[in-house]
Amino acid sequence: MMNYVNSLLNRDPFVSFRLILTSGTTYEVNTPLQLVVGESVVNCLFPRSDREAVFRANQLVAVETLPD
Repeated sequence: MMNYVNSLLNRDPFVSFRLILTSGTTYEVNTPLQLVVGESVVNCLFPRSDREAVFRANQLVAVETLPD
């Protein structure tokens, strides 16, 4: 799954997508700079704020691309 997320981050042109976690929580990624993917941890940064979400890669259950 993380390989797919990395391919979406490197897509040109970039297409926004939504991450869906096992808890049902969702995060929309609107720029490739918003997401930092490690081996087992993902950091999702929120634009124009100091907030971030950190979750384990194994909590990610689905990825949806968003319409333009």
